[in-house]
Amino acid sequence: MATNTLTQNRLKQLLDYSPDTGVFTRKNGRIAGTTRADGYKKVCVDAKQYYAHRLAWLYMTGDLPLVIDHIDRDPSNNKFHNLRAVTKGENQHNRTAPCNNTSGYKGVIYFARTKRWRACIWVNNVPKYLGYFATAKEAGAAYDSAALIFHPNFFRG
Repeated sequence: MATNTLTQNRLKQLLDYSPDTGVFTRKNGRIAGTTRADGYKKVCVDAKQYYAHRLAWLYMTGDLPLVIDHIDRDPSNNKFHNLRAVTKGENQHNRTAPCNNTSGYKGVIYFARTKRWRACIWVNNVPKYLGYFATAKEAGAAYDSAALIFHPNFFRG
């Protein structure tokens, strides 16, 4: 391929994709791609590595937005109905609590100075502080209530 931009036509010349299984196969029938340690699948096309979820979107729509989200948060599930085009901010709403989270709840941190748990949710790239709570569970409930209001398409209770 002469250009650096992969097209839907070029992708379909080289690979088949099953939207029901999320699996790419080469024209010879062999499954394409490898799975990384973090669960994401990568596929080599024209000597360049691509994430399989991005290729799936391109294959099905002809478009390649900046961010493709796995609705169920499973990076290996590339079934088309599990993918959606989102903004970077929306993609953050579908994340789980970070690995260094000590509260066990998304959007909740402990303040030793006040000996209270604070809940905070981001709305339009601005933090919205939901208050301080005696327990992490109460703060987590406040976050969940706000997530239902501000990010209903991304809420996971």
